Amino acid sequence: MSDIVRPTYRLKEQTLMTIAKEGWTNYLLNNDYFLSFSPYYTKAFGEQQLTIIDEIGEKFFSVETEKNDLVHALKSSTINVCRNWQLLKRYVQGAYPKRFHASKLKAAGKLNYFDAYRYNFESLTTLIDDSTIFLAAYKSLLTLDNNMPPTFAEEYFECCDTFKHLHMQYLEVKKMEKENKYEKIKHLNKVYKTLAEMFNDAKRIFINDKDLQSLFTFRQQIQ
Repeated sequence: MSDIVRPTYRLKEQTLMTIAKEGWTNYLLNNDYFLSFSPYYTKAFGEQQLTIIDEIGEKFFSVETEKNDLVHALKSSTINVCRNWQLLKRYVQGAYPKRFHASKLKAAGKLNYFDAYRYNFESLTTLIDDSTIFLAAYKSLLTLDNNMPPTFAEEYFECCDTFKHLHMQYLEVKKMEKENKYEKIKHLNKVYKTLAEMFNDAKRIFINDKDLQSLFTFRQQIQ
């Protein structure tokens, strides 16, 4: 497990990345001023900082983007499963006398339905497990007298498999994000430290040019 690292920056991580990208781009556009101030501030140094920012974005923030995309896909898949479960409910009610409805629907996962419908992915996983076992066991009875279309079971299993596949991907991405949490903070702390030092020097370099000076402050860039 990674050692716990606390952020030294007091702004959102994505905001820091945006400010850093803009800050070092402006640094390169005005590199002659910085180089006159100190030989430390070479063009290569600014290019290196931009490369570091891009690498951090690729390694850490692409995982967040993938997670958000998976959440969107999972919600769409949840709606599809729940819609089909409602059809299953109708077929159960059509196949059994009313006095058996409660027990049969409970066996088919009803107790987890309302949480699942509200995008509780764990509850939906349990509902899927219960309902697919139930449907596989009673498929023949449910299709008697054209009560349930003969193609429904396979369609239901397919939409459930789609959700479970997406959910597995989502859990893997969440695990990766958790494992990378402190490493990401460590890298962002370095980005923030180097950027803040450059911004502080920019205050001196552009002390008589407020327009240029304004390009190298956290406050102005956040606005």
